[in-house]
Amino acid sequence: MTLHAPLAPALRAKPSDPALDFCLWPYARPRPPVPGALRSEALLAASFALAGVGDVMPPIVEAIRARLGRFATVWGLKHMDGRLSWEFYVYDYARRERACASAQVLDALRPHLEVTAPTADDAPWFMFSFEIDEAIARRRAPLDRLDLYTGLPSDGLSAGICHGLGPEGLELRNLYWFHDAATQAEDARAKAFASPRFDARRVAPEALFWPEMNAAVLVVAQKRLFDGIYFSRIEAGAMLIFLRRAGFPAPLIEWTQAHLPALSHHLFDAGYDHRVAEGAVHVAKGSVYGLL
Repeated sequence: MTLHAPLAPALRAKPSDPALDFCLWPYARPRPPVPGALRSEALLAASFALAGVGDVMPPIVEAIRARLGRFATVWGLKHMDGRLSWEFYVYDYARRERACASAQVLDALRPHLEVTAPTADDAPWFMFSFEIDEAIARRRAPLDRLDLYTGLPSDGLSAGICHGLGPEGLELRNLYWFHDAATQAEDARAKAFASPRFDARRVAPEALFWPEMNAAVLVVAQKRLFDGIYFSRIEAGAMLIFLRRAGFPAPLIEWTQAHLPALSHHLFDAGYDHRVAEGAVHVAKGSVYGLL
């Protein structure tokens, strides 16, 4: 597939498709699908073509879907330092009463990737993820780590903690909190501006919390190297604005603009890691999420 090639029939939306966000929680669609509507996965496929991995990534995606089923996995399209990568998030809210162990998913990937990542399926994670870049997809590097997400009791807020699990063992990678944008936006801003990484007096709230996102949920994250802000349940037009502001490649932005009506029945999730210099916020890594 090139960015201008005909779209595969499997990328066309169906009336029976579920509407699920990046936590696999249901939402009400902002509008009905138009004729010719697309699944959010069409954006993922376009990114494969742009990155020149349209030959190797689709079989990997199909292996994940064959093991877990359709609409059971969240994909994340990542952009950092001019490069695209792809993260896949597997949920199991039963925690230790596993419906599908991470070891089983990794086994499904072994025909396509060199997999050396350790597993910890006795841990009470509700989600794990793994990130694939071109080097991993083309077997020039192994898939050698997972991220494990566990709950984080936090005074009534939905929150979580992420540990990376790789050859060196476990490392703390991410703490994050979900805030209802209508009622808890002040709490979200207070968390974000409590960071020791920048002088909050020199940064305007709208520089971090982009108002044009009009998100239903705001997520604040504190990570090993960066702080992060996520906008959950944003409309397709806001997602396009996010791609521009986060510095995604121009051909992907142009593809999204051209297919915006076909994507407009979705709500997307998007987020960015940032650094602040001289009072200015700089995007270090951008991420957009959809359903596989």
